[in-house]
Amino acid sequence: MATITFHVNGPGDLTGIASQNPSSGLHWEKMGVSGEYVWTGSATYQSDLYQIGASIAGGKINSVTVTSQAYSADGTAVTLLKLVGDTIREGVETHVSGLTPQNVSTVYALNPMTSSLWTWSEIYSAQVGGKLKAFGGGGYTIRMYDAYVTVDYTVETVKSGADCFMGA
Repeated sequence: MATITFHVNGPGDLTGIASQNPSSGLHWEKMGVSGEYVWTGSATYQSDLYQIGASIAGGKINSVTVTSQAYSADGTAVTLLKLVGDTIREGVETHVSGLTPQNVSTVYALNPMTSSLWTWSEIYSAQVGGKLKAFGGGGYTIRMYDAYVTVDYTVETVKSGADCFMGA
């Protein structure tokens, strides 16, 4: 088995998280950059989606994991996945606390839109992101530093003519 990770490379269909650090630029540009993030202090959910980069990969896809990296003293984060022609799929709500970055992940063995095995073109056209909510009235915030997709796949080998002839 092998894995490949696709990182954010452009804006998605949704920019709903209130703030970003630094304040200049676009939300998607903050993902995966040290010290940069989107954030909210809202007690109601706010969401962002981002495009992911495409790469040349092949093989049978075993699973797709959507991850967002969040940080908060007290808040919740949910992964988001949007496929072409589909609504936004939400992962499980995850409590984020302790002031250390946490990976919030959702694993999809099958494409949730088709209930079939994933295709590479479905992954290349997907959007990922996160939904954030801060808790408490004490000025808590929640930050998202990164969002990405990791694909677990099996490289398919092609047998040579000699292997086929020998019954391998």
